Amino acid sequence: MLWSAQPEDYGLRIIRIDGYTRINLGIGIDDHVKVRKAQDIKNAEQVVVSSTEELNLAGIEEYLTKILEGRVVSRGDVIPLNIMGRKTGLVVNSVIKFLE
Repeated sequence: MLWSAQPEDYGLRIIRIDGYTRINLGIGIDDHVKVRKAQDIKNAEQVVVSSTEELNLAGIEEYLTKILEGRVVSRGDVIPLNIMGRKTGLVVNSVIKFLE
């Protein structure tokens, strides 16, 4: 996800990154990062995920579609999931069937 910078950060060379994105990037707070334009981005028709813990979630497909819509993911990423106040994560196993 991408959010606008906070006005007080302008010119300070600060990037604020949420915890899940930091985990997916393999970085920590106060680490230096290099930002560049993404290459070869394609829309996926199908993303295969698994839960980080045992869950029984019948009918979650529509909810997951909304969570993944517009999100950039790659294999191994953890996607945060909040179900009835319980936080868990989904791991992206594969991204397949790219749309042209």
